[in-house]
Amino acid sequence: MEQLRLRKAEDDEALKRLVVKNTEAIRKMAELEEALRQAGDKLEAVRVEARAEGKAEAEKAAADAAREAAEEAERAKTEAAAKAREDAVAAFV
Repeated sequence: MEQLRLRKAEDDEALKRLVVKNTEAIRKMAELEEALRQAGDKLEAVRVEARAEGKAEAEKAAADAAREAAEEAERAKTEAAAKAREDAVAAFV
């Protein structure tokens, strides 16, 4: 009986740690999604400016830079999700 209570207490602690880590991962993913949105906004602003100035080359360079920023943010988001999954598994091992 004591072993069951001890195991339950350990599981409860592991669950608490998992909730904290998942909350942190969710916050990080929200930050990364906001970064993606901002990159998209910047891209659109540069496109509008480039069109107004008639500079297709500047538009392409800006699009490339924004795409790279978005890809990096997406990679970071994917890595954060993978880390959260690893932490979830590790919490109960």
